[in-house]
Amino acid sequence: MKRIWLASVLLACPALAQGTDQPPAERDMLVIAALLPGQWSNGEQVAFAARAKEPETAKVQLSIKSENGVIDVTGDGSHRWQLAQMADGRGVRMTDLAAPDGCAIIWRRSAGEFGGLPEPGCVSKSPSWRLSPERLWQVAADGTETRFIRATQFTCYMDVPGASGGRAIPFKHFEGLKIDDQGGEAEIVTQETPARTLRLSLRKVDWPINNAPGTYTRDSLVIYMDEMQADGKAKLLSYAWTEPGVRRIGINLLSVLANCYLDAMNELPPEF
Repeated sequence: MKRIWLASVLLACPALAQGTDQPPAERDMLVIAALLPGQWSNGEQVAFAARAKEPETAKVQLSIKSENGVIDVTGDGSHRWQLAQMADGRGVRMTDLAAPDGCAIIWRRSAGEFGGLPEPGCVSKSPSWRLSPERLWQVAADGTETRFIRATQFTCYMDVPGASGGRAIPFKHFEGLKIDDQGGEAEIVTQETPARTLRLSLRKVDWPINNAPGTYTRDSLVIYMDEMQADGKAKLLSYAWTEPGVRRIGINLLSVLANCYLDAMNELPPEF
């Protein structure tokens, strides 16, 4: 009897663990709510407008947060959007909470991205959207595009002068500088005589064109060091570049050293 009872329990357990399939929109809504949050900038579009022979556009930075299906957007005005599944289970409806009876955006998955279009029958001039893990494009009713790239914030420090090679020389350490890779910058004032104002900046260059015939120009993460002049203009001292996506980048001009990182040295595990 014990064997029969045990067998019946074992047979019943899988049935208790069986899941319930949900519509595709339920999954897509979770992904959209995870992709939208972050810091976004169209700085690269602005930087390359003239070289790419495109219309000039103003620089816009967005800060997006998500909680329980509510999307808060600041930067280009303030917006609160509510995500909800479509009744057919095949799309995600995004409603402006400030105008719940207005024109909603319908998100649908496509190859490698989500496309957000004004709902059918909408008479307002609402923009359409395209969303991927690193890109957020807004397309106005007249076709004008605002191309945002997700910004990554680095923590940086600067040493003046740039001590290296184990040299035991006095230097001033400036730490805790927060700089994003979409043109973010930070300035320090040295304690030298005369004092200098140095500006450190980062840029993840996203080439929309090639800069030589028949050559594919590769994207780069670039670190810049400028010295501010009395007339308020910046004098470029030097710059360096590496592959985009790296977790640290630095430059040493001997008179000043800078290092930017995503992982603090005292938080990394030792390596053999």
